[in-house]
Amino acid sequence: MKNILAIMLILLVPICYADWFTNAEEVSINLKISGGFELIKDGINPAVSYVHVNQSFFPREDYRQEVKRLTTNPEAEKGDNLEYEWENPYLGKHEFLLDSDILVKNSMKEVRKKVPFPLNEVPEEALPFTVPSETVDSDNEDVFLLANSLAAGEDDLFNVVHNLAAWTKRNIQYNLSTLTATATEPASWVLENRKGVCDEITNLFIAFARSLGIPAKFVSGMAYTESELFPEKWGPHGWAEVYFPGIGWVDYDVTYGEFGYLSPGHIKLKDSIDAKGSSVGYSTLGRDVELKTQQLVMKAELKGHDGEKESGIDMEANPEKRQIGFNSYDLITAKVTNRNDYYISEGLRVYSTEEVKIEGEKEIDVVLSPGESKSLFWIISIGELDEGYQYSLPFTIVSSRNITAKGSIAASSGYAVFSKGDMELLVVSDTHKNLAANISAGCKAEKQEFYISGQNRIDCILMNRGNVMIQDINVCLDKICKKVSLGISKKGNVSFDVKEDTPGKKDRLVSISKDNIKIVESVQYKAMDEPKIEIFNISMPGEVGYNDDFSIEFAIKKASFSVPSSVTVKLEQNGMSKSWKLDRLDDERKYSIKMKGKDLRNGNNTIKINVAYKDESGKEFMSIGAAYVSLSGVSFIDNIKIAIKSLLRWVFSIYGIIILAAILIAIFIAYRRNH
Repeated sequence: MKNILAIMLILLVPICYADWFTNAEEVSINLKISGGFELIKDGINPAVSYVHVNQSFFPREDYRQEVKRLTTNPEAEKGDNLEYEWENPYLGKHEFLLDSDILVKNSMKEVRKKVPFPLNEVPEEALPFTVPSETVDSDNEDVFLLANSLAAGEDDLFNVVHNLAAWTKRNIQYNLSTLTATATEPASWVLENRKGVCDEITNLFIAFARSLGIPAKFVSGMAYTESELFPEKWGPHGWAEVYFPGIGWVDYDVTYGEFGYLSPGHIKLKDSIDAKGSSVGYSTLGRDVELKTQQLVMKAELKGHDGEKESGIDMEANPEKRQIGFNSYDLITAKVTNRNDYYISEGLRVYSTEEVKIEGEKEIDVVLSPGESKSLFWIISIGELDEGYQYSLPFTIVSSRNITAKGSIAASSGYAVFSKGDMELLVVSDTHKNLAANISAGCKAEKQEFYISGQNRIDCILMNRGNVMIQDINVCLDKICKKVSLGISKKGNVSFDVKEDTPGKKDRLVSISKDNIKIVESVQYKAMDEPKIEIFNISMPGEVGYNDDFSIEFAIKKASFSVPSSVTVKLEQNGMSKSWKLDRLDDERKYSIKMKGKDLRNGNNTIKINVAYKDESGKEFMSIGAAYVSLSGVSFIDNIKIAIKSLLRWVFSIYGIIILAAILIAIFIAYRRNH
């Protein structure tokens, strides 16, 4: 059996999110927001009557957020904004501080039934969030056309909003280069340049929604993330709320990939038409004074978390083919089930080892209605690996709610090899499997094992289980296709002759198609070669003395796909031999045999290694190896000993016995004649 090399996955999977970040029922957070200004003399007679600070950023009460404590210094008047007032302030620096404790619940607005799209009515309070604004230019033609293409054919609002969010997340790159810009770029610029920060990415998503008549607002706040894209785990952040009739405003954080919900690390501070606008405003009355302002500084700290929220999502992951050869493709399937009684959107990303290449997108976003299950697919490939090993290649699928499913693929040079087209065929087959109920099919190989010098046959039996005749069904193996028609309840047979150029386990895919019906049958067999044993790593001293002890070492291994059986390993030297027997040779075997110089002939000696074996039909094969050693420095007495041993070996050999017997018989006959 080959060595098994397990390639560890841990190096390629990001560290899992902290449990509280995705799973906590509720989270306690301390939030501080500080700012300030400086009054600087700017004339000969400075005087200030008042300074007024209007702060729009502060924690809000809503369905998922409860403000347990909020204090300000100096004391501020709280309404839609926080109002700070300084009367007759002195010249110099002044500061203000908000200190709050917030309880964030891991809650979401649950969409339990289909909301028809397009929207027939929008309440008056939501109408301002349907029109274009300076940075949400939803009337831009490119924005409008793309949004319409993403919504084409959909009549379910949740699906439409999911499509808009998924496209934005997948196609707009988070790019810090615009973070320090003086103004937020409009949605049309983000669409054209395919990059932006969270505010700009959210603006584009909102613009898509508004161009379709869907109300959407911009939300400013603080958020926690484990993503390496962001320099700090806590930081200012922007996301969106989308209006669903009968439900309310549903959260969408496109940047973080949270559609229809928010992780509990989000603190809402403000909602608005778009991302434009200041978080704090200053006004003053005075003379000969310059007002120099400072940016707001926001700091959040996790104080605690409680409970664990059940996601209501089940996920399992499996490879289509559990064993594949080198330079082969495979298909990873994730089956996701929504056990909740409301819609969910989930992003699934596949991770594997560096030996595994993901063809296409690594992350797929899926929307699931209540109780729905769906299968998602990733085509993967592996290259040429070391033939001396069998590889175990693990993979993990991680969802946006940090749900994981794991699996593995075994790879070896002797396993079946699949093309990319094979895997694409399987994806199509699974997509249309519900349409194939009227046709049943079964395919199998005539021989489970055959030599590559010979031929095999694949036989397929098809049956029409429907109530109408099905004509011109295409049955294809590789590029060879045959047609068959089936009457009601009738069977049909299709056969293909197959040959194989290389040995190994084979898995051939037969496709059966008719219009939207697509069935794929997998046929497995083994293509056998002649067994072969390789003798290698022969090691022995080149020269020894008469009184020396030494060893000969060598190894044998299977050098074919077929397994040699009835193996006899035989060592021969100067008329002496030693042998070992094996039922079969699966693994590499090593041998070390001790020898003596006194058993050699003077000068050069050849030690033969003969390995005899059979195939499963009993046909015999032989592999031959040899080692060479010289006996040197032999004395006259030692030469006599060698000669005597050689004579004795000859005498006691079968040939020696026969010749000696013949001589004795001849002597006996001659003696009788003379007497």
